[in-house]
Amino acid sequence: MSRLNVPLAAAALLAIAGGVGVVVLLLQSSPLAPPKSVAPPVPGAKQEPPRPASGVVEKPAPVPVKPEPAAVVTFPDGSTAPLLNGVDQPVKLIWNDRPYAPIKTKVLSQGLEWYLHEDGSHSTVQWVDMNGVRSAIGMVASPTDALPTSEQINDQVRRQGQPPR
Repeated sequence: MSRLNVPLAAAALLAIAGGVGVVVLLLQSSPLAPPKSVAPPVPGAKQEPPRPASGVVEKPAPVPVKPEPAAVVTFPDGSTAPLLNGVDQPVKLIWNDRPYAPIKTKVLSQGLEWYLHEDGSHSTVQWVDMNGVRSAIGMVASPTDALPTSEQINDQVRRQGQPPR
């Protein structure tokens, strides 16, 4: 128990046990006891009327209010750009395994706004529903070398199985 609660708990126990005099004594020494009264004024004694406080009261300095950061998309190099596709929540874009390339221009493709980057990558932000919750997400698409088709792979496997000419 904390210091404040010990006298009260003891007073309650003693009150239950019938120690009323001890309860009064404990409550008077308790930090929760009301302040002792001040002696009443003596009749005929000259009392000074209350007077206003003197001195200069300084106004507290205004607390500077930090402006809320604008909702932007933040790229891996720390640069920022305006959000796209009606998104109004900040998004930190996670880049892929390639080095980040700066934005070259903004394009519209298949109804979505995208940033086109200097290396040919595209990035965007958009709203998606995830488990019934609307969330702002960022996406990155980067060009890659074309992979062989299944027909090309099958032809290569057949050639590897044939004896050399």
